[in-house]
Amino acid sequence: MLHTAIEAITESDLHSLVREGKSEDTQLEFKLKLPGNSDEEKREFLKDVSAMANSEGGDIIYGIKEERSSPEDAGRAAELVGLIGVGADATKLWMFELLNSSIDERLIGVVIRDIQLSSGGFALVVRVPRSWHGPHVVRHRNHWRFYARNSAGVYAMNVTELRTAFLLSDTLVQRLETVREERLHEVFQRYDIPFEKDWSNIGSSSTDSDRRSLLVLQLQPFDSVRPGYGIDIVEALHRESENLRLSGDVEGTARINFDGVLVTNREDFFQLYRSGSTLEVDSGELTTDFEGSRNTNESIGATELDRAIFKGVGRRLALLKSLGVTSPVLVSISLLGVKGCNLSVRALFYVGDSPGGYRHSLSRHRIDRPNLFLSGLVIENLQELPLEGFRGPVHDNVPRYWEVVQSLLRPYCDSIWNAFGYPRSTYFDPEGKWLGQVSREARA
Repeated sequence: MLHTAIEAITESDLHSLVREGKSEDTQLEFKLKLPGNSDEEKREFLKDVSAMANSEGGDIIYGIKEERSSPEDAGRAAELVGLIGVGADATKLWMFELLNSSIDERLIGVVIRDIQLSSGGFALVVRVPRSWHGPHVVRHRNHWRFYARNSAGVYAMNVTELRTAFLLSDTLVQRLETVREERLHEVFQRYDIPFEKDWSNIGSSSTDSDRRSLLVLQLQPFDSVRPGYGIDIVEALHRESENLRLSGDVEGTARINFDGVLVTNREDFFQLYRSGSTLEVDSGELTTDFEGSRNTNESIGATELDRAIFKGVGRRLALLKSLGVTSPVLVSISLLGVKGCNLSVRALFYVGDSPGGYRHSLSRHRIDRPNLFLSGLVIENLQELPLEGFRGPVHDNVPRYWEVVQSLLRPYCDSIWNAFGYPRSTYFDPEGKWLGQVSREARA
């Protein structure tokens, strides 16, 4: 498998496979030609893709000739010849249609990318993530069979392997939840905070040191609970600095530690584990202090909270994508020590048709429990999300992940507003764009 994001693969990377004499393995396969329209060729393509999905995942590269001169060299990349006489877009469409119609359960997260070659033609990379919704069966014409992949190639799975595959799929959610709860328990132990306290009767006598509610962000690639899976933590440390910033927009001190990569700023921290899962704790975004003033009630600024969630989750998704994570990612958010807090909602008021400024209002209802736990949101197509770069000119300093995660995380935003008695977040306009304040249409 090429250990790089699929959109970052270049012609030079493919030439390197040939120059180094890279051999096929359990996660990499070379094909000289594209599959044809015969049933046999279609079944071969379906077998190759489903076998990778049922095993470790990997890349199938079309347009590379293998070495066949001796048994010892069989499977080595010999020449990048490319594909000619066919259209890249039409080929990708044909492949996706075949996968969607002839594999059950439907595969999620497969990405197909063409790489144009300077000599003419193109190479095609089919990236297949390890599936957690399997095992997947090839169902084409009268053919119905489960396949897997090992060092010797593709083979039909036996009854024992099928039983194990179904068991792993059934216990996945339980294993992810167990790790999530263990990490949260560590947070409770680390911070000396009265998480059970009711802040509804504290009022203006309270200070920030009295209420130190925590925002906890957790990302768990499904692969993170797979034995033996790991990421390159040295590579992670030197990735885009934006993706290592804390959710409160502060720079932290980054270093390698026993667990992976740790970024700290005073009591706040972000931990990237060797398994690819992440944990971030922020103590500054749930304060009653926001926008230069302090509320007389213990409250949480809706604008500040949303921004922290979008930035924290967006940066981690971009980091995991850059490290080549292909499995679905479970996103969990927790608000700890928030019982009795109001939500402070910002609205833009108008003088005639012109904006006149902002006014803030408190929610009628308070949070009725010490902690809010949000889990169950799965990002299934991480490698396809446009998370890199900036929206518009770089000097605007608005990362592209900003808009992407706003739509992905809207269900969590709505759930948080539900905790204060609102039917949904009114910070989104009718088209689903997050505004950072109540939209004029929503107030009408």
